Amino acid sequence: MKAEVFQITSVNSEGRVIKLEQWAGSAAEAAKVSGLSDQTIIDISRKNWSLPLMLAPSVRHSDRLTFCESLLQLLNSGFTLNESLNILQRQPTGMTRSLSESIMAQLSMGRSPAAAFAQSNGNWPDLLISLLRAGENNGEIASCMTRFCDIEKHA
Repeated sequence: MKAEVFQITSVNSEGRVIKLEQWAGSAAEAAKVSGLSDQTIIDISRKNWSLPLMLAPSVRHSDRLTFCESLLQLLNSGFTLNESLNILQRQPTGMTRSLSESIMAQLSMGRSPAAAFAQSNGNWPDLLISLLRAGENNGEIASCMTRFCDIEKHA
């Protein structure tokens, strides 16, 4: 399965033209997850490149832990989840970049953080997904990530 980038052109309530890019599996899904109503969308066009959602068949435990610790450090520094993932995405190469790109692709399709991790290529443990769901509900994603890292360090 591939997510493609769609450029959506719309008009806001003030009559201004707005263009945004949205990752999605189809133009219809891009329109739906963009949050824009059908009446304001002028055009949806597919960009000419795509990202495979399953980039790696498996990720080592140590790579997942390193990624989570890096993400946690950024979250504890006051960055939002999206800002943190964008920073990690700027790594020149490596698993951290790959994991952050995969998660960001899922988030840009409108998925929750827990769903984005679950659908990304990290083969994340059910424990992390459950902790992220709890973090979404109580607004404490960083503290839930801290718990996961503590448990994984001793696993």
